[in-house]
Amino acid sequence: MRWIVTTSPWTDNAIAQVDSLGSSVRRIDFLQHEFEKISEKLQERPVRAPWRRQREAIDKVVEGLSHHDRGRMIMACGTGKTFTSLRIAESVVPDGGRIAFVAPSIALVAQARREWLLHTTRPLECVVVCSDESAGSRSESATEMRVSELECPVTTSPQQLGELLDPARDTDVTRVVFCTYQSLHRLCDAQGQHAAGAFDLILCDEAHRTTGAISDGAGSLRVSGFQLVHDDDRLRARKRLYMTATPRIYTATSKASLAGRGIETVDMSDLHVYGPELERLSFKEAVETDMLADYRVIVLGVHDSAVPAGMRQRLIDLGDASAEPRTQNGAQKPLVVSIEDLQRLLGTSLAINGMAEGSDLEVPERLDRTIAFANSIARSKFYAIGLADSQLRALITRRRRAGGEAEGATKVEATHLDGTAPAFERSEELRKLERTRTDQCARVICNAKLLTEGVDVPSLDAVVFMEPRDSQVDIVQAVGRVMRRAEGKKLGYIVIPVPVPPGEDLATALEAGGRGYESVGQVLRALQAHDTRLAETPARFVKVGEITRPPPEGVGGDSNDSAESADEPRQLKFDLHKAGAAIYAHVVAASGLGSAGKLVADDLGLAVTFAGARFSEGDLAEPLAAALGGLSVDDANKTDICKVAALVLVNACLLHRRLREVPRFSDIADLARVTGASDPAAILADGWERILEHDYEPVFGSALSVLKQLPPRPFAVEALRGLAECANRTADSLSEMGYDHAGPLYHRILPNAAAYGAFYTKNLSALMLARLAIDEQFADWSDSEQIARLRIMDPACGTGTLLMAALRVLKQRVRESDQHRNGDEADSGDTELHKAVVENVLHGLDINLPAIQFAASNFTLGAPTVDYRKMNLFTLRHGPQSDGSMMAGTLEVLGFADSEASLRNLVQHGDARSVGAQLTDSGAEFPIRDIDLVIMNPPFTNNVKKNSQYSPAQKKAMQQHELGLRDVLLQFDPEAGATIDANSIRTYFTPIVERMSASRNATVASVVPTTACTASSGQNERRFLADRLHIETVITSHDPKNINFSENTGIHECLLVARRRGNRPHPPASDPPTRFVSLRKMPSTPAEALAAADAIAGGDPGEWGNLTLWPSERVRAGDWSPVQWYDGDLADIALSLETGPFNMSGLADAPKGGGGTAPQPRRTEAPSTPKPRTPARARWSGSPRSVSKNELEPAITRHDVGPGGQRIQDAFRKRDRP
Repeated sequence: MRWIVTTSPWTDNAIAQVDSLGSSVRRIDFLQHEFEKISEKLQERPVRAPWRRQREAIDKVVEGLSHHDRGRMIMACGTGKTFTSLRIAESVVPDGGRIAFVAPSIALVAQARREWLLHTTRPLECVVVCSDESAGSRSESATEMRVSELECPVTTSPQQLGELLDPARDTDVTRVVFCTYQSLHRLCDAQGQHAAGAFDLILCDEAHRTTGAISDGAGSLRVSGFQLVHDDDRLRARKRLYMTATPRIYTATSKASLAGRGIETVDMSDLHVYGPELERLSFKEAVETDMLADYRVIVLGVHDSAVPAGMRQRLIDLGDASAEPRTQNGAQKPLVVSIEDLQRLLGTSLAINGMAEGSDLEVPERLDRTIAFANSIARSKFYAIGLADSQLRALITRRRRAGGEAEGATKVEATHLDGTAPAFERSEELRKLERTRTDQCARVICNAKLLTEGVDVPSLDAVVFMEPRDSQVDIVQAVGRVMRRAEGKKLGYIVIPVPVPPGEDLATALEAGGRGYESVGQVLRALQAHDTRLAETPARFVKVGEITRPPPEGVGGDSNDSAESADEPRQLKFDLHKAGAAIYAHVVAASGLGSAGKLVADDLGLAVTFAGARFSEGDLAEPLAAALGGLSVDDANKTDICKVAALVLVNACLLHRRLREVPRFSDIADLARVTGASDPAAILADGWERILEHDYEPVFGSALSVLKQLPPRPFAVEALRGLAECANRTADSLSEMGYDHAGPLYHRILPNAAAYGAFYTKNLSALMLARLAIDEQFADWSDSEQIARLRIMDPACGTGTLLMAALRVLKQRVRESDQHRNGDEADSGDTELHKAVVENVLHGLDINLPAIQFAASNFTLGAPTVDYRKMNLFTLRHGPQSDGSMMAGTLEVLGFADSEASLRNLVQHGDARSVGAQLTDSGAEFPIRDIDLVIMNPPFTNNVKKNSQYSPAQKKAMQQHELGLRDVLLQFDPEAGATIDANSIRTYFTPIVERMSASRNATVASVVPTTACTASSGQNERRFLADRLHIETVITSHDPKNINFSENTGIHECLLVARRRGNRPHPPASDPPTRFVSLRKMPSTPAEALAAADAIAGGDPGEWGNLTLWPSERVRAGDWSPVQWYDGDLADIALSLETGPFNMSGLADAPKGGGGTAPQPRRTEAPSTPKPRTPARARWSGSPRSVSKNELEPAITRHDVGPGGQRIQDAFRKRDRP
């Protein structure tokens, strides 16, 4: 053996000579052991114990692999996948067994080998299989190290591998092959040609790399090692575990598009290829359990005017000097440096020097350790040279001193690294980065793609995305570098410099389609795909600032130019605290954030659709319909019934997941164990039966009935696993959003939706309507007892969308009141308030049992301990009854001559799963009048579709019954009866809500079709409402892309808020005018919905649209014409044309363009402040008339293998016996 020892850097020629000698030469970097203590005595190596969360992951994966041959382990970057995989292998594979660890690069293979040898609890015989050729060519994005840089034996010989893996070899030493995906064919050859035994376990690291096309358009099978790992015919293994932080899943649309071109794809949702998900450790959970540091995204807008002219030329010259030979004759191709590059350099340099300020404690100070990502090697080299430039440092010094700082700019040492750099050089630069603070300088490593995977610098302060990035996986992997924990580190920062073009501001630069949109949007979309918190509360994670002016010359620098006037305003730092709502809104719009509800609904929708299709293929529609309460089945709705059943199951899984956080249910099975079980239905059934011993009958009773109809066949088991996986992913997000998650799905697949006329109210529309209805004067928000006495009713509640919105607004009003009285440290006891409101305040009626059950489940979001027995949700009878009579659900209220009439006969009998069924023996009261707020989106359908789920004779009988209810109403309230149009079921709800809101200060909030405000057929209804109530606000949308407040409807709609004033039905002459608001744009986030509602309530919609004040006498006369105009002037003109002589001069001031689409909003005077309504305390001075609920009849030294691992090992040994 010959040794060459050198302390000088290796030249390119020396490296080329070593590479030409093949894999027999090893280069060892002793500097990586510089700080290790070396002792002459042998010392016992301590055994590292897993963190608690790693221990849980090990147990769940081992248990899952005892039932499955394949499985997935999803763990966030930096949470220890490699170490966890070692302990899993020690549990699953017996001593003397065979293991393969596969990774996409030589560097990751080497890193995994080092960590395994460092932490193993048993002897290992290791070999590395890879080659420079198989690792790929040296492109600009190359990330490979050379084989000669590995400090261990390497082979590519199938014969040697065959000898190592010979099953006849008698040894207790466990054999481990560390291999790149590109060299997997060597293992296949060893098994196929040299009798190598099957692996006991293959661990696939960075498994997202193994997705993609597995056949081309001609139908030829692709043989890439990344897909070869799945093929058990060529690469035999008893168990496979796929590990990643960034699972890659293709949309159904993209799969269909590729399939149409003959290209077959595979992604990580394929249970046949990847197996079930055995463990999921999200970014959020890793942060909450202190495994990772949290992160913040810093968006820095830099105007072109902030870069002085002299600095521009200096940096451009540096770009020219950084060019490399690119042509055959050696001529240089200069790098084209743009003004955007200079803006990015300035923004990054300012961030490194801690030039972001504000009162926010999360604003970064100096960033000593930074990794910057460019999109090419040439750009990365330029950024490294620019960041270290002395003149740029002088520019930052002038800014600091002009801003009052005593110290000048920090010295920046910036280095470029790419795949051509030897591993020694990379290691040395990372070591320098780690010890930066002791060197009194800031260090930056610039690279293109080299440092996204397998880099561990826990003390890293920030990553900077200098240019827009395309790959979501690369972004998340890069961010994973900065989230690693270190002593004293609380946050990691993701810095995005955004160049702002001349004449624009940052908000404009972030408009869709621009470079700023690409820079910010791509990063945030990638993050939100793997961290749901970002979509739920983006303001918490994204900080925004911009800088416009250059620094004054002559301050702290060498320039002799005259200083700017001291009186001229300067912006010398990024003020992140005052980012401003407008800029922030553009950041959100640019990223697609703020739509957390849609993201979760889409995720749930895919799982429900997949499971429903499997149930339908298994011909389960009829038994599932019976389990759902006897839904009628025909050929047209079989698929829908199967989807509803899937939705019932996923809904129960979601509540199951949340209940595990309640101490008394902590021992029910984790959903990750459910997905890994051989019989997931049995585990769920066991858990749900135990939950039912306590409560929650409406959710788990139906779900258990559905579960029992699923046969123990692969298609049903696969569907159930998918639903449990989805619930495990989304449960936390739903709890924090407080959204109606089931509504969008259920109303989309609701059987007989046309017959019911049910439309799902969009969550943001519901939130805006509830905020307007529940205003500051609605109650004394400091009086918890008074709040508990409020009564809010939705007489057609569906899945509870509007009631959920009311709940959210109630809690927010209390929180705002507490903060007003007690400051930011107020504690409103949110969970207890949630529970009290659900059990006392909210009331809902509907004719659809599954919808009511989904509503009940929604109410547990935020407080899983809500007592279902106290919920006020009731499923009402509808259609033909066993005694031959007909029932019409909520419409039956019209037949009550007074409020004391019993609801006993309205509620479904004989079904214990109806929410409220447990209330029979309670003394609580259920009000049907004297409601404080009636909020609804009533069913809307005509006679042709109405009741079409029934036979022709039954349909006719239902029509006669409904007309009979109208006739009863005409007898004791002719005006109310006259509002009903027999052709529309919606009009029946107008007198219902008026009767329910009989309290002196009641409020009505409703979604109504615009035609009801304009058509002559609605004249009686409009006059009736205006006579009995004050019509306070009517809102329509003139957003051309979004005119509806409900989903899946082409009907133009309004939001209506009305209140009792005085002794109605005799209207007071002092009624203020009605606010007609025409929205220019619809809110796209919950924050925007609340902001729009508050602006409208304040009398100035501002950017949201136009306000028209319409006289109360016109409203009472039935003239609600402003709803049809965007500009209120047109309503005035139309009125003058209708009521006065035709005069052409009256058109002089009409807006141009016609069609009511004036581009600028028309501002009118805000209405005078209305007199405060009587406080809610006074409303409750008398006892509300209500119906008693009694009257209702509602329907380590050595790693512990554990029992799971022991079962696997015993099975392996038995199989290996001759």
